Amino acid sequence: MRKLIYLITITVLLFINVLEVNAKDAGYNYSYWGDAIPSATGLSPAYSFNQFDLGIELTSPEDLFVNNNLVYMIDSGTNKLTILDDDYQVLHHVGSFNHIDDDNDVYTLSQPKGVTATEDAVYIADTQNSRILKLNHNLKVVDVYDAPDDRTFEEIDYRPLKLSVDRAGRTYVIAQGVYEGIIELNNDGTFNRYTGVNEITVNPLDIFWRQFLTEEQISKMQLYLPTEFTNLQINEMGFIYSTAKADKNGESESMIKALNPKGLDVLKRNGYSSPQGDLEYVLLDSSEVVAGPSNLVGITVNDYGVYTVLDQKRGRLFTYDNEGYLLYISGGKGTQVGKLQLPVAVQYKEEDLLVLDQSSKTLVVYKPTQFGELVNEAINHHYYGRFEESADVWQDVVKLNSNYEIAYIGIGKSLLRQEQYEKAMNNFELGKDKDYYSKAFVGYREELLERNFGYIASAVTVLIIVVFARGISKGYKDAKEE
Repeated sequence: MRKLIYLITITVLLFINVLEVNAKDAGYNYSYWGDAIPSATGLSPAYSFNQFDLGIELTSPEDLFVNNNLVYMIDSGTNKLTILDDDYQVLHHVGSFNHIDDDNDVYTLSQPKGVTATEDAVYIADTQNSRILKLNHNLKVVDVYDAPDDRTFEEIDYRPLKLSVDRAGRTYVIAQGVYEGIIELNNDGTFNRYTGVNEITVNPLDIFWRQFLTEEQISKMQLYLPTEFTNLQINEMGFIYSTAKADKNGESESMIKALNPKGLDVLKRNGYSSPQGDLEYVLLDSSEVVAGPSNLVGITVNDYGVYTVLDQKRGRLFTYDNEGYLLYISGGKGTQVGKLQLPVAVQYKEEDLLVLDQSSKTLVVYKPTQFGELVNEAINHHYYGRFEESADVWQDVVKLNSNYEIAYIGIGKSLLRQEQYEKAMNNFELGKDKDYYSKAFVGYREELLERNFGYIASAVTVLIIVVFARGISKGYKDAKEE
């Protein structure tokens, strides 16, 4: 009987999880309480380009970058760099590069895993060759960054995986098996430092049991190592937006970071929950449900602080504003048109979002839906200080989805900037934002005091006079009685 009850319980739980997954495929977001609720998607697949559409061979595409509306892709199977123009036509598809000073000095790629570009150069993480190639836009090699001069690489091979370059020409590199943090190279390719190391999280139960183990037993235990970074991108202000794996305990609240020049995480987490992808997931795999937290493998940031992270595990795209609010969730895994199988990289191209899929060897182009366009527009207005326009657009968002709590927060922020405190408080209450409600309340309280200062001053004056008069009267009576 107990076995029957157990089997029924497991079946019901799996059925509920399947229903939840199907509901999420239809479009969802997370509420203030952390529950998955139906919501409009912000991005929709518009078109895609596979190797046959592009007329080139793709076997294992690894990374993607967009600069000046040119699309750069790197493939570790063909060992080639592909560059597409604004209309997704192939400009270059090459795997060997001549040195700028000597055409006989030829560099070929070996399983490259990363690519990025700036106004004056293209950088390739030539992984198996243990180097980074710096090319000019004529695709001539102008510099080669070999393994950093650091003792770490006396013990392990240097395998650069992903990279990004700031305005000063400093290169930031994620390398295989390096737990000290992101490698920072000077603009001449020399090693400077590690930055942004992920903190180690230790299970308290493990700490307890280690007290009773011998040194030999402890030596055989799994080492406590920081989680590895998976990708990075530097925004216009020089902040490093990065993604990392969840730790072995499943802790996922620090998988997304924004590192300042000092290497400190300054990512704003003012939303209902810390940016981390999916909040709800099962702990055990089944034939219908994928277990565990999101596996974030890519991140991209636009010009007005909105960033999107790519979850390879479930093929989803999570878009956040610069305050850390989850704006919308898009994508999904599958073999149908517009679905993702093994996505490896994501990049903004103006308002479009490009996703590179390794399994289907496809570049998928997502465009904002009507809902997504309005949300983006509202965020853009607010970011650039156009608060009234932002509030107007948020009102249009509410018309499309009256349960979209973030819209009320957006309206409240705009009203707060305009010093309309009472209306701001009402909207923050609808959006369940306690912090901004408190800020609006302080302003509202001061406004009330200022508006009614005359009445308050008069009342206090009258009160003082009454008290003074009663004191005189009492003194007079006491003197008369004597």
